[in-house]
Amino acid sequence: MDGFAGGRGETRSLAWKVTGMDCASCAAKLEKAVARLPGVSDVRVSLMAERLSAVLEAGGSSAAQVEERIAALGFRSLRIGPPSASPLLAWHVEGMDCASCVAKVDTALRRMPGVSEVAVNLMAERLTLRLAPGQTDATAIEAALSALGYPARPVPGDGPEAATGLVDATGRFAAGSGISGRESGHVPASASVGAVQENAQGAATRWYSTGKARLVWLLGALVAAAYLLSLVLPGSLTYPLFLVATGVALLPFGRRALALARAGTPFSIETLMVTAAIGAVAIGAAEEAAMVVLLFAVGELLENVAAGHARAGIAPWRS
Repeated sequence: MDGFAGGRGETRSLAWKVTGMDCASCAAKLEKAVARLPGVSDVRVSLMAERLSAVLEAGGSSAAQVEERIAALGFRSLRIGPPSASPLLAWHVEGMDCASCVAKVDTALRRMPGVSEVAVNLMAERLTLRLAPGQTDATAIEAALSALGYPARPVPGDGPEAATGLVDATGRFAAGSGISGRESGHVPASASVGAVQENAQGAATRWYSTGKARLVWLLGALVAAAYLLSLVLPGSLTYPLFLVATGVALLPFGRRALALARAGTPFSIETLMVTAAIGAVAIGAAEEAAMVVLLFAVGELLENVAAGHARAGIAPWRS
């Protein structure tokens, strides 16, 4: 209910997350339009934070009317409840290595009921959000992330760890950035930059022993074996090996593509790759299909290693 329970003259402060703003002109346009509503004052719009806050007076415009005005300008809004409504929860998320990964996680979680204030930080490998009581729970969040291929482990919410990792203009992590004591500090001298990453249990994992690397080694061995055998055996005997290599890769990639489609990202790179591989097999080109999935897996592994290099490079600046 948008009405006020208090007496005449009572005011309340509300905030919204607003998406769709892409320049200072958008922010100024939105601020002016909302400020013109009766009973609305102290309107503030932050372009970078995608945030609008305002004070609503009793008897003036309601929160729903503010949201209608925002929608009329072509922006989408999500009302942010007071901090006391539900705690801010945080997870360390493994496997994100590009902006596309962040977008997939963000899109999937925002579609879940009762989830608000979703913030995903690629370099800190950190997810924070609020959960409305009685709707989606933390276990469901972790299951959704795992289905997308991003294992997660909770970060205690009783300290600065629960905040989102934000980087200031100098490249240092801002105070309260959510970097726990174990994550902060310098990269160990014994570890080459980008060679070590954290798994979902918090243990250090070498890049060549991660799940993505193991898939590459398996696919590479199958494709190499099929190619070598094709030099001495008829194609009818080696063709099944290429089919096996394709099937091994399509199992995890296909499951991920399906999970992404259900979570609101139907045209992901995984979907395109799976479609291409299935199409190649359908026309009798299993060798090409196996190479497609192998090269895709190698690309994912290299992207993961590159992200590890970047994270290790900024580790000494974490506060």
